[in-house]
Amino acid sequence: MKISILIPAMALLIGASSASSGDYTIVDTGQDIYYGDTAEITSPLSGEAYYGQDAQYDGIQPSYSLSGDGLTVSDNNTGLTWQRSADTDDDEDIDVADKLTWSELQTYPDILNADSFGGYNDWRLPSIKELYSLMDFRGIDPSGYEDTDTSGLIPFIDNDYFDFAYGDTDAGERIIDAQYGSSTLYVSTTGGEDQTLFGVNFADGRIKGYGLTLFGSDKTFFAICCRGNTSYGINNFVDNGDGTITDSATGLIWQEEDSGTGYDWEDALDYAENLDLADYDDWRLPNAKELQSILDYTRSPDTTGSAAIDPVFSCTAINDEAGAVDYPFYWTGTTHTNWTGAPGKWAAYICFGEALGYMNESWVDVHGAGAQRSDPKYDDGTDYSTGNGPQGDAVRIYNYVRCVRSGGSAAPTPTPAPPILESGDYDGDGTDDLAIFRASSGLWSIRNVSRAYFGSSDDMPVSGDYDGDGKTDIALYRGSSGLWAVRDISRIYFGSSSDIPVPGDYDGDGSCDVGVFRESSGLWAIKGVSRAYFGTSGDRPVPGNYAGGDMTIPAIFRESSGLWAMQDVSRVYFGADGDGAVPGDYDGDGIWEAGIFRASADLWAVRGVTRSYFGGSTDDPVPADYDGDGGDDIGIFRSNSGLWALCGISRVYYGSSGDTPVVR
Repeated sequence: MKISILIPAMALLIGASSASSGDYTIVDTGQDIYYGDTAEITSPLSGEAYYGQDAQYDGIQPSYSLSGDGLTVSDNNTGLTWQRSADTDDDEDIDVADKLTWSELQTYPDILNADSFGGYNDWRLPSIKELYSLMDFRGIDPSGYEDTDTSGLIPFIDNDYFDFAYGDTDAGERIIDAQYGSSTLYVSTTGGEDQTLFGVNFADGRIKGYGLTLFGSDKTFFAICCRGNTSYGINNFVDNGDGTITDSATGLIWQEEDSGTGYDWEDALDYAENLDLADYDDWRLPNAKELQSILDYTRSPDTTGSAAIDPVFSCTAINDEAGAVDYPFYWTGTTHTNWTGAPGKWAAYICFGEALGYMNESWVDVHGAGAQRSDPKYDDGTDYSTGNGPQGDAVRIYNYVRCVRSGGSAAPTPTPAPPILESGDYDGDGTDDLAIFRASSGLWSIRNVSRAYFGSSDDMPVSGDYDGDGKTDIALYRGSSGLWAVRDISRIYFGSSSDIPVPGDYDGDGSCDVGVFRESSGLWAIKGVSRAYFGTSGDRPVPGNYAGGDMTIPAIFRESSGLWAMQDVSRVYFGADGDGAVPGDYDGDGIWEAGIFRASADLWAVRGVTRSYFGGSTDDPVPADYDGDGGDDIGIFRSNSGLWALCGISRVYYGSSGDTPVVR
């Protein structure tokens, strides 16, 4: 089950033009895959292992707009506008020549402002919190990947909007050398004496402090500048006096004290989900971007004798690997997905104490308090006594927890709209059958064919030909658990409560595939076939055979504008706000048409085919091939009386009030 995170209105001033002073909107990580200790899993239920992880909760989804000149990207959530590309030398590629030293980073915004880049003259080098707002945890960490082919890798930034390049291997760099510089210097030093700059690595998905020199030369960084919302990243903490702290800048409420002891990742999730504090029981493990938001980069164990967090919070002191008084790493619910055969083995943590590494046979602060790195989720017996990776990152596994809640109530996403079905021929005779599902009893009744009890009131009918035998199978989708159950055939788990089921034959093999549309992110996930992003919040999925042949095409209907978009096929405007989508093959040519039913006017309009008036404002449209001529017929189901009226064919009473029609 997925939960929607409801943020108070004060933290939801959306759009580049509407972000105001004090607005610090934390954009979701984008992570939408569930992981166990090592691998992808189905959506866990409350009380099950791994429940409460990042993918379980939908925050404010990433949303960007590209400028008309292609130079800038506006973040519609944070109010920040960004350079689209780190191509500082304007040679239309991104490589080692585009990287800048710390000195050059400081003067780079002046160059942009002098040129009125993108039409603006208020560019600045982003703070580490501003830069981290772009982090997208749909990325895959390529650390340890030896090939130079990066075509199969996914960066930790949305490269549909931002130009991105991995390290310049032709110049001797590693693939992961895609560190972007910020304006935030570490208040202490790393490596014992190095002045250090915090940066975000959009290749491997980490924040680290980087020494300003490397092997005797100035280290260089990619750079993209930002403008707008000068209050972004500034917290406004209020002690509620009940063991909780509210950040009125973000709308999040935090646990004042931490867990007081370390947990592995599974137990950390369990601790958070079962915390009962200040009369709230909706606490959860924060995602990486939420937890990073409460870091205080003006503090460190070395310079202030404290954790890198505002003193309004309590932070448990520990003895670190070097035997010094220090402060913990804190788990997040975000899996740090990697390219190996165990993609979910590591999870992200935030360093509120020093980010130690084992270098030159001793433990030193290598990345700074305020870094974001990752640890294995469990102890598999590997010896990490000298750390992990090229800088010997300390591996603790048993990290601390500080829980968060949204400040509103976290509630399950509302039940999605019924899906568009593609087949309703339950006996395989070439005509679609009248059929109903009675949720109150789980009854499926197919006229003159069969009656069966299968499912319950929580289920949604998703009938289709799942075994390729030419007959429609009884099937249901249980959003609360992601269960797809096909009667006498199969039971699998795929999807969650916020998903809309979109069954169809997406690979053209003659059998129906399991698939979901995740409205919050536009994700189409077809089990065993494909994953793609198409559409956005508010769109209704209307998959169908829009290209001819035998293959289902992902498609959406945007009611607000009348847009029909068929992936890789066409975009048309047909219909208006308030219309219901009734696509189908009304002319029998083997290709589906866009169609709408305007209940207020009894209007059926099929693009390029017909306009007719049939039905009423309380009727459910049920187009299907009722006469077996190869074309879909106009039809309605009147649930208050059980009437099926099929235009030009027949009128039949079948079913009763509350029944759901399950035809094509």
